[in-house]
Amino acid sequence: MQLDEALGHVEGLLQLVTAALERQDGAPPVDEAVEGLRSCMVAFSGLAQQYAPEQFTPEAIQRMQRISQTVALQREHLVRLGAITTQQAQALVPQQRDAHTYGDVGASGPQGNRASVSKLYHISG
Repeated sequence: MQLDEALGHVEGLLQLVTAALERQDGAPPVDEAVEGLRSCMVAFSGLAQQYAPEQFTPEAIQRMQRISQTVALQREHLVRLGAITTQQAQALVPQQRDAHTYGDVGASGPQGNRASVSKLYHISG
């Protein structure tokens, strides 16, 4: 595979990730698109060592720089999406805390563990 073909393949997968991030119709889920791009980049890094230095023309170098910038932007976007998703999940399902409503469980109370924990009473009726 020639360098131009390999770069074209990487650019195509970048466009697919962009479409997935923008939730365009027909785009795959983000995780699938990102995994495909990651696999492609790993394969490209292995192939790049086999290319002759003269194949790295100024045009090819510019393409690689654009790819690098696009990957950096997409990574930043994914980090932001991850943070938003985490905040939304925590709002829906708060994390459990180690402390009980009326104090920590521990032997610090006058009667040990049992005295420092609030008691819930069931009223039947």
